[in-house]
Amino acid sequence: MAKSKYTSNRVEAVLDAIRREGSDRAAWEAGSIGKTLFYEWQKKYPEFLNAVAQAKEEFRRSCPEELKRQARKSLADYMFNGAIETWESTETIEDASGEVKLIKRSIKTVKRGTPQWAIDRVLGQQISELESIKSLTESGWLQQQVLERLGTAMDKFNESAKVAFQGDLDDEDLDAQSGG
Repeated sequence: MAKSKYTSNRVEAVLDAIRREGSDRAAWEAGSIGKTLFYEWQKKYPEFLNAVAQAKEEFRRSCPEELKRQARKSLADYMFNGAIETWESTETIEDASGEVKLIKRSIKTVKRGTPQWAIDRVLGQQISELESIKSLTESGWLQQQVLERLGTAMDKFNESAKVAFQGDLDDEDLDAQSGG
């Protein structure tokens, strides 16, 4: 029978890596285990899952202020600019004799939103977009008026949605949905 990879030495190496670097990748590499096994252990061993969460919290508490500042700036950049990836492709069109008639260049840009792991690692919890914006406002990255305008717009949207849904549902529909 093969020995289990789940040993106290290996677990401690994994947890030390998380405390130092804060990332799952550093953890599974330090423990000489694969990504899949790292997550399987979290499902199989509740004490391991709790220890990983505690190690991540220790990383957040001991993380140098400069690194936190950089992370907040990166988070703000992601929120306002997204992750922008650009690809350029070139296509040449030749005539029957093989001479180039046209060179066609195209640029494709893709904008991606903030990855959830970035928010989780920096702030230590999952938060909504509105809470992120509020956090940016409180730290001085975003003006208070922007937050107030956004809140007003969201209130109007919610009220409009309620009216729209109420107009579509009559009392019998509401009774059926509530089980009454």
